[in-house]
Amino acid sequence: MKFPGVAQTFAVKIVAGLPSGIFQVMFSVIALDFFKLLPEQNGYMMAYFGIVTMVIQGAVLGPLTMRYSERSLLLLSIGSLLWSGWLRFTL
Repeated sequence: MKFPGVAQTFAVKIVAGLPSGIFQVMFSVIALDFFKLLPEQNGYMMAYFGIVTMVIQGAVLGPLTMRYSERSLLLLSIGSLLWSGWLRFTL
């Protein structure tokens, strides 16, 4: 952490990665119990989430990072998360 910007990048990585990690751990339990999915179906769902994540990162985020700055993309992502959270509670 002696290099400039490392602490900020680390903090963003932790804040952004924690919900994803919790989702991956808890989804299996919820899918098996609440949705009554079989373990095989649960595996297909997790594989689907992984493939969609890879496609979005490669096909969408790749070209966007070439065109826009990281700061503007970060602000856009924060704004879209806030907007989607607001929509969830108002609809």
